[in-house]
Amino acid sequence: VPNSSGLVTVDLVAGEHVFVEVAGFGRLGRYLLDGYADGIQVGDDFPNTINMAQNYQTNVLVPGQDVSGSISPDFDSDFLRFNITESGKFTIGAGASSGSKLDARLSLFQKDISSQTWQLLATDDDGGDSVNAQIFQALDAGDYLVRVGSSRGTMGSYSLSLNQFVTQSQT
Repeated sequence: VPNSSGLVTVDLVAGEHVFVEVAGFGRLGRYLLDGYADGIQVGDDFPNTINMAQNYQTNVLVPGQDVSGSISPDFDSDFLRFNITESGKFTIGAGASSGSKLDARLSLFQKDISSQTWQLLATDDDGGDSVNAQIFQALDAGDYLVRVGSSRGTMGSYSLSLNQFVTQSQT
């Protein structure tokens, strides 16, 4: 069943065939269709799906502490989770590590408490310096997931940060 961001979660049986129809709503454009099995592939650093990420224990992002990861192959995605205990304005940034050719893309999801589903809040491709991705977002207390992916078929290592935006009057 799709949610508002177009994410679909389906339980499949080995050997089962699936038909996927993609349609626009009066608009033309490109789309990306990804399919992943729940699980972390050998050699992968973080979960590739929301289902895995919400229960995985080593993919936690903490405000003020950078996390390093890698996108390879180019269709890889890394989902990291974090919890905000107090509402505020935050920046989430992903940039290529030194020597990496990754053009990072970010997506931010918030868990809807009433429906227990993940809702897409924001995406960014090049909002930071150069080809780095950055999301500036006011966040309420709650559970969140951030997805790091590749833009334009690039691969490489990255550094991901989550920082609370503090004004001078707050210091």
